[in-house]
Amino acid sequence: PNKREARRRAIEIQRQLEEGQTIRRPSGRLGMSILIERYWSYCQSKGHTPKTLAKYKSELDKVRLFCVEARIEAAASFGEEAFHRYGSWLREKHHKQGRTYAAKSVYTSMTLLKQVFRFAKKQRLIAEDRLESAALPYGKSKPQACFREDQVKAMAYSGMRVGELRQLEWSCVLLDRGSTGAFRITKGGSADTPKDKDWRVVPIHPSIRPIVEAIPRTHALVLP
Repeated sequence: PNKREARRRAIEIQRQLEEGQTIRRPSGRLGMSILIERYWSYCQSKGHTPKTLAKYKSELDKVRLFCVEARIEAAASFGEEAFHRYGSWLREKHHKQGRTYAAKSVYTSMTLLKQVFRFAKKQRLIAEDRLESAALPYGKSKPQACFREDQVKAMAYSGMRVGELRQLEWSCVLLDRGSTGAFRITKGGSADTPKDKDWRVVPIHPSIRPIVEAIPRTHALVLP
């Protein structure tokens, strides 16, 4: 297998030379901090949303902290043993809510770490991806609460997104507007701004008017 791989690489180098490409030799001195910065720059260049970038940065900061604590400086020193040690390190850590990371979160973090090394090999920053065959832990998700069918139908007929429903106040429920009433939607969703970034008025559908009338007005929010 090593001979076949060497032959494949030689053919690839020859092809690149014939095409006039500059061959970048993988560096055995690539530091983990530099690798993380390179991958972070790559993520930023992909045009991800701020929320996605924040998630990537959070995960990369974990890798950076682990390397500092484990005294792993060179990317070439990060193999399967360090990879699984990173998983154990994550399971023992506490995040800002004071709880340990769930199995799903550990799985996500370790998956991203494998992507970092795959990126490094593809960019010829390293000669070998030592995490390529590393097995990921099984990240079993916890059962999540979900909406009932009648609730989904009610939300669909409301004309609002879930975030807008959550922040709907009774002052914005206009039961005397039009024939069935209306909702005045002023906030909700991303950054407390409603859909289309402006307030709007949505007629209350006849099928959910009785549902609205039956909700007790014990809170400023319709659905506290």
